[in-house]
Amino acid sequence: MPERHFLHQRSQQVAALGQIPETLRPSWFLEDHIRPASDVAMIAKQMSLPEDLLKKMQVKAKGLNTLRTTLGPYAKERREKSFASHPKTRIARVGNG
Repeated sequence: MPERHFLHQRSQQVAALGQIPETLRPSWFLEDHIRPASDVAMIAKQMSLPEDLLKKMQVKAKGLNTLRTTLGPYAKERREKSFASHPKTRIARVGNG
C-alpha cells in the first residue's frame, strides 16, 4: 500500500504547510522537506546498492537537487514580500469627523 502511505504523508505535509505564514512557506518547505530528502538521496546514491536501486537513487537525487536549486531563489524572493493585507487607518474607517 505505498499509495496510501504517500497520500497520508502528503496530507500531513499540506496540513503542516498551512500552519506556516505565507511568506515563510517556500523557505520552510525547502528546509523541512526538500533538503532532508535531498541529503538522504545524496548519501544513498553513494552506497553500495544493487544496480537498479542505485540508478533510481541517482535519478531521485538529481530531481531533488534540481528542485532545491530552482526553489531556492524563489524562496529568497518570497521571504522579502508580505501578502498580509494592511488594516485600514482610523480615518479610512470612520472619516474625518
